[in-house]
Amino acid sequence: MESVIGRRLTDRERVHHIDLVKGNNDPENLFLFPGPREHRLCHNSLNAIVRDTEKVPELLRMGKLHFDRTEGVYK
Repeated sequence: MESVIGRRLTDRERVHHIDLVKGNNDPENLFLFPGPREHRLCHNSLNAIVRDTEKVPELLRMGKLHFDRTEGVYK
């Protein structure tokens, strides 16, 4: 993520892997949150929709799950 944004991350910033696959560091799969609170809210939005997080990559591919980059939440 640091190479994408051109600087080092701050101590508070959190990088989120949209498909939850930590090894997928494609810039399109990454989202930078300003702090842990916002990152936690993102996961809360996902947990409200999906029980089995292992299915997240498939649900995203199928278009049944969407990550809103404006709000930083799943819909």
